[in-house]
Amino acid sequence: MYINNTTNNNISYTALPKKYKVVDNYLIRGPHPNISDIFQLKKEGINQIYDFRHYGLKGFKWVERLACKAVGIEYIRKPYSFIEHMYPTLEEYETISKAVKENGEKGGMALFHCNSGTHRTSLMAAFFKITKGKPLEECKNNENFNEIVNDAVEEEITNSRFFSRNKVDTNTKNPLKLMKNTFNNKVEEVTRKAYDMFMDMMKKDV
Repeated sequence: MYINNTTNNNISYTALPKKYKVVDNYLIRGPHPNISDIFQLKKEGINQIYDFRHYGLKGFKWVERLACKAVGIEYIRKPYSFIEHMYPTLEEYETISKAVKENGEKGGMALFHCNSGTHRTSLMAAFFKITKGKPLEECKNNENFNEIVNDAVEEEITNSRFFSRNKVDTNTKNPLKLMKNTFNNKVEEVTRKAYDMFMDMMKKDV
């Protein structure tokens, strides 16, 4: 559920842009912010922004970095690209999750974003919701671990349009349509792979 008016971590969120979703007391998520969003996010208590966009989108990153610096938000670049087989490792998931927890315990709030806020951001948000900054193996000792995983996956992945792409027919003589459909299928394939890798991490040792 996308939230605009709520109270979380002593922050009012009276004017949080509607495109952002509150994950928990320490984290919100969504698509990449524009400059006006960054100023508004600062007013709403956001003091860290994690940018998961890949290296290819060079034109916007320096603008976001400068805007964050101007308002006093820590800007953290962690580029991933499923299409280029750049997937976060368990160590990277855990490092980011721990940093968000530590920031939140000091009264801060972080934003996770990629391009649309539906793929890389979904996995990162789900991991944080599952672990709350603790090592994953420690979390697996919780007798309710599988239930926690299922709830986080449903809320942060399944219900967040993670699987919005379906494979489409590439049997066409139209070169533009062929290119579009081929790219769509590639994105669907690597997105599914990222999800499968994530779920493999969540398996408890027997």
